[in-house]
Amino acid sequence: FPTRRSSDLGSGPESLSVSPDSNTLYVATAGVHQLPPDGVNDTITVVDLSTHTVTDVIEVGDHPWGVLAHPDGTTVYVANAHSETLSIIDTATNTVIETVLLGDGGEGDEPHVKGLALSPDGSRLYVTHMHSDMLTVLDTSTNKIGRASCRERV
Repeated sequence: FPTRRSSDLGSGPESLSVSPDSNTLYVATAGVHQLPPDGVNDTITVVDLSTHTVTDVIEVGDHPWGVLAHPDGTTVYVANAHSETLSIIDTATNTVIETVLLGDGGEGDEPHVKGLALSPDGSRLYVTHMHSDMLTVLDTSTNKIGRASCRERV
């Protein structure tokens, strides 16, 4: 894979995920980090790994931080730190099909959503909230919070 400048992937690449078939790379690009958030350049850049070219750019919530492809290859999840949302992308159309609010939408002092992990069978998505010791569990079949968020320290 040839070395690329970050401008080829968008401004401020934060994280990435490879599709299960290893053909596509999804890169979370959040632009320049600033407060208050500006909502500019908040995208997922889609890269075809066989040709090393950008094939699409998908607008998501404010300051995408985490990105994770579902094991079945049909969905990509994006944790948007400043808007405290989860963008759910349909990989067949490269469009956001749903946005799930996980905090207060960035209006108060709620923690930013950051980390993403899937259960081994892909049925649950775990989302961490920075600065709060909080974890949200999403049922991936319904895209609804499957269990209450918790704030318990281990």
